Amino acid sequence: LFAGFREDLDRIMGCLDLVIHPALMEGLGVSLLQAASAGVPIVGTRVGGIPEIVRDGVNGYLVPPSDTPAVTQATLKVLGDPDHGRQLGRNSKKIVSENFSIDAMVEGNLSIYREVLKRKPKV
Repeated sequence: LFAGFREDLDRIMGCLDLVIHPALMEGLGVSLLQAASAGVPIVGTRVGGIPEIVRDGVNGYLVPPSDTPAVTQATLKVLGDPDHGRQLGRNSKKIVSENFSIDAMVEGNLSIYREVLKRKPKV
């Protein structure tokens, strides 16, 4: 089902079997964080910040941009084995909770600030 633009993703995201995100450019990919936090496996391209969210073979698959056969193959891997797809989804939830929770994001920012403060100013 290709549902088009939706304003109720929070309600339906967890019902999806797979999210395919074939972007040519992408920052962090908030929609991918939403999918992962809902336990949905992802097929995404190896661009921008997508590899920060999608771990190839762990919670989905990364494919080269503009590679339709690779997208197709990865999609069939997930949809052809529902147990494997569910495991990828469980891994997605874990990756988001460990790396993208509010606590993890705050700690990551604090770590950067601490590193900057350790540096001696150039005179």
